[in-house]
Amino acid sequence: MNYGPALDKARRDFARKDPAVMARDAGALWDAAGERLRLEFLRETVEVSYPHGTLRPQLKDPHAVLVLHYLARAGGVRLAGRRISFKEVPGGEVYLGPYQNRVIRPLQRTFGARPELFARAVEALGGQGESLGDLAATFWVLPRFPVTTVIWLGDEEIAPSATVLYDATAPVYLPTEDIVVAASALVYALLAAVK
Repeated sequence: MNYGPALDKARRDFARKDPAVMARDAGALWDAAGERLRLEFLRETVEVSYPHGTLRPQLKDPHAVLVLHYLARAGGVRLAGRRISFKEVPGGEVYLGPYQNRVIRPLQRTFGARPELFARAVEALGGQGESLGDLAATFWVLPRFPVTTVIWLGDEEIAPSATVLYDATAPVYLPTEDIVVAASALVYALLAAVK
């Protein structure tokens, strides 16, 4: 998929915003002298030049678009402390097929029969254990964008299952298609942590 036009538009939207306000509202840091914002994306520090929207280190295009959208869209809304499923995200049903393939099925396949792998992945990505399902942890994909993975282990009779939950403010910080990108980025980081 060609992300060039989406990346160009994301950079234009980012450049229209006040960098100090973006930093405040997104939980990022604004370095006025260096003309860049700094934030964490999956435990990696990312610097975004202002107003150009160039990221360092360079991320894959979908992740660069995600970070730029997050910065430009963040409104400083406090986390609700209430979790929602992807089906509760506006327009989530439109993306349900790709979401299942890119997010849910890889979680089920990899961790549903191997809980020891999940424990390693949680430790590697700095997740916080949760009392949900058989295995669960919350990860900070972006400063104000927590994602909770929940896995139920399979056995001889029942296949493993999984879900991913978001703070109810997730649609305020990211559009629905970016929520898919954020969740899949987390899942593939979890998978990479146990390879």
